[in-house]
Amino acid sequence: MLGAFGLVTPAEILFGRGHIAQLNDRATKLGTRALVVHGRNPGRLSGVFASLKTVDIVQTLSIEKEPDLQTLMAAIDQGKLLGIDLVLGIGGGSVMDAAKVLAAMLPNQTDLISHLEVVGSGLPLSAKRLPLILVPTTSGTGADVTRNAVIDIPEAQRKVSLRDNQLLPDLALIDPALTDNCPRQVSLYSGLDAVTQVIEPFLSSRSNLFTDMLCQEAIPKGLRALKQLMDRESCSASTILSGHPNCRRTESEDARDSLAQVSLFGGLALANSGLGVVHGIAGPLGGLCGAPHCYQRA
Repeated sequence: MLGAFGLVTPAEILFGRGHIAQLNDRATKLGTRALVVHGRNPGRLSGVFASLKTVDIVQTLSIEKEPDLQTLMAAIDQGKLLGIDLVLGIGGGSVMDAAKVLAAMLPNQTDLISHLEVVGSGLPLSAKRLPLILVPTTSGTGADVTRNAVIDIPEAQRKVSLRDNQLLPDLALIDPALTDNCPRQVSLYSGLDAVTQVIEPFLSSRSNLFTDMLCQEAIPKGLRALKQLMDRESCSASTILSGHPNCRRTESEDARDSLAQVSLFGGLALANSGLGVVHGIAGPLGGLCGAPHCYQRA
């Protein structure tokens, strides 16, 4: 039937500056013994962690690169002993992917690898996941609203996905203020990912009216916002990428807000229409070279 399509989305999406102040109240409604997954620099999030006054953080996990199978299995084994009833993923795409895996696997008695594509059996999850809140601190991956998690399998030189609709969170809380003053390289590479992820679904053979509406607005908005964030006075390309101290960033809240919105739209679009050859190549190539397809580690 012409125009027919289906949609998968998180239970709730909350977008806007200042909304991080709602995290404690929202989390408390879902659980009180939390596993918090964060990035390499938790100091950036000290205020967020301090705001969790009625949530007991009983386990933390730092993710500094795309999560690998061994790291996740160890965290799952530890978490099963702690009575965790809530998972919070606060960070870049790799952090949120790890949080999705842990929320899914802690209640399950099966091995993680049995649920993975390519290297495993791709079995559906056998138990309902734990309550899950995802809070992005970069703008690019859209992992807060997607139904898959990328896992590195170094011994197989592959990056594969755990893929299930249960990986969609109870709440995707997007506060663009958390991306303010994000490191320049992270902003650039994750921003390019955000733009790519609204171009590929727009060109996808599985695109639909909903994803086209998101992408058509987001493509020019993302390009404008990224250019504005990357503009510097008297800087060559090499000094921009190296983060030379003489290159001063022109920080714009409007640009940060726009890029965060583009990241959100891209995640929703790819979850409902798929991506394309760029990301198709990035997975195998990243597994062979040990390189992330974008910077996700803030």
